[in-house]
Amino acid sequence: MTVGADGRAYITWTRIDGELNPGQFPEGQVFTIKVRVETAPGSAVFGPEHVVQVVSNALPFGGVLHSNDFRIATVPKSDVVMVNGHPRIFVIYDECRVRLLGSICEDPQIKLTYSDDDGATWSPPIVQSNGGDNYFPSISADRSNTTTNIAETWFTNSYDLGFSNQQDVVATPVNPLTGQPQGLKRLTSSSNETEADPLLGGAFIGDYIEGTLVRNRFDVGANANYRKVPLLGGFLNGPDQPVIPVNQQDNYLFATALN
Repeated sequence: MTVGADGRAYITWTRIDGELNPGQFPEGQVFTIKVRVETAPGSAVFGPEHVVQVVSNALPFGGVLHSNDFRIATVPKSDVVMVNGHPRIFVIYDECRVRLLGSICEDPQIKLTYSDDDGATWSPPIVQSNGGDNYFPSISADRSNTTTNIAETWFTNSYDLGFSNQQDVVATPVNPLTGQPQGLKRLTSSSNETEADPLLGGAFIGDYIEGTLVRNRFDVGANANYRKVPLLGGFLNGPDQPVIPVNQQDNYLFATALN
């Protein structure tokens, strides 16, 4: 749910076909993104249900990226910006360029669509990413409500040219008039190895990423395996065993200025 600068609540969600009844969808899961908009601020009365986008090549539940093992799924995010005096709803999501066997996702792209009529009609999807594997996007309008700035962030494997396996975090401001990205920025100084965890391995890195924009300062929270610490505090080590720090998951904050 998003509360827009106009004070109304905007709710987006996804209907998933093919997860529980795969025989009816032999090509794999289909995600239908939907929206409802509050009719007046604080009224708790919502307008009709509208379809934002039918995502036929969604990152499916139970599927994988072609070079990673952690859990994935297309989870759309939304925010609202006042454009020319009226609210414009932005919805961001990820979709595979190619999906093999219904579950193997190749080169997922970040896509953005917007509506000026409370979700009744939507712009054609606009690709925000620039090649490689891109997934788990987040979007934020200016939380100060003093500008029409809007920015987005996501995970990408595009800097790993050899294996499309190591992970980075990128961000970009968005032109609120056109929905076009305005310059991709790499927030991570080095790539993260998502499999470098002695307990979780490559089964789980988490889809924990969110960006919050205040004027032009963009704070992005994400998780990664950069820090080395003794496994379980070294309590399992015997008296004759050295305590060796190893990579494990932590939460990180990346702060940047987006102009």
